[in-house]
Amino acid sequence: QGMLEKDPVLGNALLDMYAKCGVLAKAQQVFQKLPVRDIISWNAMMSGYVQQERCQEALTCFECMQCEGVSPDAVTFICMLKACGKIESLPKGQMIHAHIVGDKSLETNEFIGSGLVDMYGKCYLLEAACYVFYRLSEQSVVSWSALIAGHVENGLGWETLSLLEKMQLRGSISPNAAIFVSSLKACSIIGALSKGQKLHCELTKKGFISLDAPKPIQIGAHGTSPTEEIVGNALIDMYAKCGSLVDAMYVFYEMHGCSIATWNTLISAFMAKGRTELVFHCFEKVSKEEQIHQNEVTFLMILNGCSHAGLVEKG
Repeated sequence: QGMLEKDPVLGNALLDMYAKCGVLAKAQQVFQKLPVRDIISWNAMMSGYVQQERCQEALTCFECMQCEGVSPDAVTFICMLKACGKIESLPKGQMIHAHIVGDKSLETNEFIGSGLVDMYGKCYLLEAACYVFYRLSEQSVVSWSALIAGHVENGLGWETLSLLEKMQLRGSISPNAAIFVSSLKACSIIGALSKGQKLHCELTKKGFISLDAPKPIQIGAHGTSPTEEIVGNALIDMYAKCGSLVDAMYVFYEMHGCSIATWNTLISAFMAKGRTELVFHCFEKVSKEEQIHQNEVTFLMILNGCSHAGLVEKG
């Protein structure tokens, strides 16, 4: 009906829908047809690229936008910082930071501040991440989460747990799921089983994981929320890496539904402890279920299991 050329709001809505659904070829077609490409159009296109892990294209898009004379806003900068962090592009991230500093109205934006902390953490420049964090006018759960994640991604287990304690001592902020997952990873790095068990208790009290008693495995069940699955997988991994396979299996049985990611976490735990018989047992159990399909991670671990056990024929 030729409505794209007449109604820029409708055009942006259509572009945003395609970008969020990951159909970037269609999004690009709509983008090219728009009579006027405003900041909303550019942000939708760049967000789509970042969501689909095409971060270099998002950064190129940012440069094109500036060439066309469109000024970036807070949403643009948050998106670009995420792109820089994902591909660990420190020079581009510092360039974006310089843009933000140049616009005084953006310096106090909580989400931009958290984005900067996250970007510097992912680019392994923790000194800069800490500098930005402590200069924030208000340190929210989002910025704490970014700082804690940055430390654990840099392999600093004790420092991560120290930051968690510091945050909790302030009393005004309660840890979210992302902070708990980072803290469990920290326990895995340093083998802090007792600390991991305390975190498990906190997670149960706060309702992040089920209070149910262990029950038979429900393969392919849909009762587990995405948050519960991520937290549950982190707990399984932590217990396994701290040497407690019994606790890892307890958490596995406690979960309402087991996706392939959860099975892979358990298989990886058995692999790390050299329990190849349990690795193959899990693989066979998953193979019999129509609802779950093994992925490349599953097969990589199974082939490694065959290698370690000398099972050439099975491999």
